Amino acid sequence: MSEVSTENNEHWKMQEPVRVSGKKIVIPALILMIIISIATYYVRVSIGGDRENHYVRACFDLVHDYLDYSKGEWPKSWEDLERMPSRNAWYEPMNYKTAKEIVVIDFQSTKEEIALQKPENFSAIRPVKPIFRYEHDPRILRLLEKVSDSSQKK
Repeated sequence: MSEVSTENNEHWKMQEPVRVSGKKIVIPALILMIIISIATYYVRVSIGGDRENHYVRACFDLVHDYLDYSKGEWPKSWEDLERMPSRNAWYEPMNYKTAKEIVVIDFQSTKEEIALQKPENFSAIRPVKPIFRYEHDPRILRLLEKVSDSSQKK
């Protein structure tokens, strides 16, 4: 039998595992998450995403409330919407000047035409320069339901 050299066995000895403190991992991870969150916020603000999102959704609810106010009539103009009395809604006070710059409302279509639209191709209320997609927004479903109900009552 051959003798095993102790010189070569030094390499195979158990080594102590490297221990990393939880703080050494958690703190850099938290700092990285904060930096990514801040960067994401500034990108959204710089492209106007938050403003668009707010005004488009506000207009979904505004027109929904207008349908209640007008007993089911689709608005014919921005002025119709502006004349509606306050309803103490989350979107009030509405800045109509800004809303008109960001949102397009189809005032020419009838509620019967609008009732035929599907959420995927809903175009009666849409952003001027789309950043987000709204087909899954529950406000569209509520609005389409309201328009459909009021067009059937005619």
